Amino acid sequence: MGVRRNPLAVFVLSIITFGAYWVYWYYRTAEGLRDRGELVRPAVSALAVTWGAFLVIPALVSAYLTANRVRNQRQHEGGGGPIPIVAVLLGFILLYAPYLQWHLNRLPQPIPPAPTGSLPLLAS
Repeated sequence: MGVRRNPLAVFVLSIITFGAYWVYWYYRTAEGLRDRGELVRPAVSALAVTWGAFLVIPALVSAYLTANRVRNQRQHEGGGGPIPIVAVLLGFILLYAPYLQWHLNRLPQPIPPAPTGSLPLLAS
């Protein structure tokens, strides 16, 4: 989530790689949401939209929950209105990743944690 991506690039790369980039994007997005405090397991999310897509329901549930998590983060950061979840689910196959990436790009960048074992810098 710390990386800002062009939503059009996410769309194009997903098509060029026959969906492989989309799965990578989905996993990295879930990691970013987890790092922001959302309760999500990135590997399970990625499995739900790949192998779970054969059963349809796991993929739709995962897409819904991910969009809901992005919406929660946007509202927590004071960024605009809610994401229309129904629209996200309807455009799941082609428009889901670019649309969510556009909302992710609008989140402020998190402050990286201080390295462990280091002393804080003192202003002189």
